[in-house]
Amino acid sequence: MKHLLWMACLGLALAGCNGSSASGSVTISPKQVADIEVGGTQVFKATGSSPNFGWSLSPSGAGSISSAGGQTTTYTAPSTISGTSLKVSLTVTLGGSQVTDTAVFNVVPASTGHGLPDAGPNAGALALSIFNPTSGDGGITPHVEVTGAGFDQTYSSSSTISVPAGVFDIIAGTAVMADPVVGVAYVGMVTGSPATVQPHGTTPVAVNYTQLGGSGYLWAPSSTTGQVYGYPGSQLQASGALNATITLNTDAGHTEAVAFDKAGGLWAVSNPGGMNNTLWGWHLFNDGGVSRPVVIALVDDGGVSIEPKSLAFGPSGDVWVADSALPSRLIRYTASQLATSGQPLPAQVITDSVNSAGFHSLAYPFGLAFDAAGSLWVGNSDSVNPTIAKFAPADGGGLGATPTTVLADDGGILHNINGLAFDPNGNLWVTSYPNGNVVRVAVSSLPASSYVAPAAVLTGVTNATSLAFDQSGNLWVLTSDFSTSSLVKINGPSSLSSGAAIFSQTFTGTPIVNVGKMQFNMPAAGTGLYP
Repeated sequence: MKHLLWMACLGLALAGCNGSSASGSVTISPKQVADIEVGGTQVFKATGSSPNFGWSLSPSGAGSISSAGGQTTTYTAPSTISGTSLKVSLTVTLGGSQVTDTAVFNVVPASTGHGLPDAGPNAGALALSIFNPTSGDGGITPHVEVTGAGFDQTYSSSSTISVPAGVFDIIAGTAVMADPVVGVAYVGMVTGSPATVQPHGTTPVAVNYTQLGGSGYLWAPSSTTGQVYGYPGSQLQASGALNATITLNTDAGHTEAVAFDKAGGLWAVSNPGGMNNTLWGWHLFNDGGVSRPVVIALVDDGGVSIEPKSLAFGPSGDVWVADSALPSRLIRYTASQLATSGQPLPAQVITDSVNSAGFHSLAYPFGLAFDAAGSLWVGNSDSVNPTIAKFAPADGGGLGATPTTVLADDGGILHNINGLAFDPNGNLWVTSYPNGNVVRVAVSSLPASSYVAPAAVLTGVTNATSLAFDQSGNLWVLTSDFSTSSLVKINGPSSLSSGAAIFSQTFTGTPIVNVGKMQFNMPAAGTGLYP
């Protein structure tokens, strides 16, 4: 989502002013915030040299923020204020440092308006109509940005806006209905953008928010049946049996992993062998139906079939597929290549390399996860020398062919790496099959090449194949062997020290065998590509 970035430095030459210092950088956005009316909200986002961020608000009683950590937070203004305005400072701190960036804005009474600059003698108006099907307590907060002619403001409800004459883009962001496990996402469809405003004229623009199809589910594939199963969030509130209410067929079998693209489309990789190794994509509808799948035959740059084990979508909308054949590779397809079925040659192929310490970058890659900065982390399941490699974004798109970080196992902690996931605080979590370790690694200050130094090792989970974080930051671990599968929830994993995992909930049910890498439809805040 597009944002306008700004900061009020108040004329002070301080470390962190303009979001940078010798020890790192962080930037808060948006950088220009109109006056926020009492009870109003504004979403802020942080970007920086580390994926770890902390948020703080001043003065005391100046409202609230939805999260004290993670890449985004939502500010809610107090319901009442004393006087005509309240000056508020929202500060984001780069994790593990003193580097900060601050947005300063005013909270005003409802009758004051938005405090926007005079649009000029030839001003016109945008009549912005926002339909919110969930308005009221517990509903979503729309996020609609209006930009153009030197104007950039965000709105959450219908408004008639005085603007300079000109052309304006209206962008509606995804909004999420809060849920302790898996939030229900709503997408805004804009009618009338770009909008041309004539002097003294009024131009209507409509934004209609509707629920994202399939939203609010946990999705998991089965290598045995080849199907993909959807479990509604209502079944995940307490321990018990799981029963899929949506089943998708790949027709290929041996479905290994699922992931979501930026538009909410569900994708899966199947690995039955030969030219039947495929990538499947569906659009999910609100009534539980699905579109006819897009089917991509997975090949390398020579047209030879690959052996897919995992997939992940990057910030640009490209998909990366882990090829576990030897020599192992990473295969990239662009978003445009995924529009129709076929057998396109990949846009990029990255092959294995060995650094000066003798660590391999790609050796049976099984786990993939993007961090908040857009780097791809790869878990290599080599049984002798498992590694974790980080590939940073490259100029011009894609990823650099040589990893910037390679971590090697020391002492058998990460025997047979299966799954990777980042928590909202930027920590990397790794599952190890079959020794049962679930490992937390603080990646923000890692050297370019080293042995893994876990911040915590949670034990007692056998045959862990996948992991994901829910909306409350709790960790879900999927375990599977050739006879049974179960789903385990671990409360507050980021605060746990090494030792036995705390199983707060355990689930059983269909599918019962060989479950692959799972994905919540709405990733935890700060860890996914949307909202």
